[in-house]
Amino acid sequence: MGTYKANEAILQARALAELLGRLSDDDLVVFDASGAINDLVKGIFDATKRPDGERIGDYLLRHKRRATIAAHLRLALVRLHTFKVVHDGKDYFLSPNPMQPPNPDAVYFLEGEEAFAGFLGVYRKDGTMGFAILNRDIGPGESFDDSAFDFITIDEVNERMKQRRKTLPLMQQAIDRLKNLLQGGVTDESQYQQWFQENPWSLGLKYESIEPHKKLDDKNVPDYLGVRVTDKDRDLFEIEQPFKPVLTKAGDYCQEFNQAWNQAERYRTFAYENRQYLSDKGLRFVAPHSILIYGYNLTPEDLKAFRDKSRANPHVQMMTYNDVIAFAENTVETVRRLGQNAMAGTKTEK
Repeated sequence: MGTYKANEAILQARALAELLGRLSDDDLVVFDASGAINDLVKGIFDATKRPDGERIGDYLLRHKRRATIAAHLRLALVRLHTFKVVHDGKDYFLSPNPMQPPNPDAVYFLEGEEAFAGFLGVYRKDGTMGFAILNRDIGPGESFDDSAFDFITIDEVNERMKQRRKTLPLMQQAIDRLKNLLQGGVTDESQYQQWFQENPWSLGLKYESIEPHKKLDDKNVPDYLGVRVTDKDRDLFEIEQPFKPVLTKAGDYCQEFNQAWNQAERYRTFAYENRQYLSDKGLRFVAPHSILIYGYNLTPEDLKAFRDKSRANPHVQMMTYNDVIAFAENTVETVRRLGQNAMAGTKTEK
């Protein structure tokens, strides 16, 4: 009887494999969303079914064959679903990533010394490729999407590697200085603006330069303009001191926050609607974003309101000082690790 059931399972598994091979990518998305893949894997071996009190070793012993098949499945995933590349005599793996962008002409992947681990990268249909830097502080259990990443191209990375690899200790020292200002409760806005002026890299490696207090006109003077490496387009930065509130006691957005938000939104609207006038002044604005830096160690209620407001206008992005620190630390770590890895991703097309 056991042999008959096993043979039947073999036939059905091979039929399923053939059927899956005929499905389109869109059909497979529906199949995945149904949970059928998870059910299939759990049917082989499910570690979550270990009874309370049973030792892990005893559970593995009781399901020795199933556990072995699960291990074989993992090896098959590495062998069949990753690409191994060699750069400077060192092996790297290029693996699929479970989160994918909505853009049909782009795909996310993972690149690292181990399969299904390492840097998050993006490859686009036009042949360009880049890597992700987490651009904000992610709390425990907080969900996030690809808006939480800044993607920088290989050219941007390589250019910044030349400039920054030699100054990594100075970058870390700058982060420590910002932490000291925050932990000391310093409310002098000029000290934070001075810090950003001395450390423009903290606003993103995608900017080749930062221009302070550039007048758009007599009424619109943002704190900084960031000039992008790729297209020379500019983004606008407005920096507030970190200890201003977000909500009133009644749970409404407070006046100080609304004023800062409205100002950042006004700068962006002016730059976009007057882009020809500004272009004549030597300031290129094609698809600008306005970035507002505001708040530190916000309460869960304030942080939720902050994130909700950030989603209200896709052209106005908001960062807390916690986000700035996380982004800066991730930037330093990315520069350090990419420098060590010698950018294997630049060789993956060969």
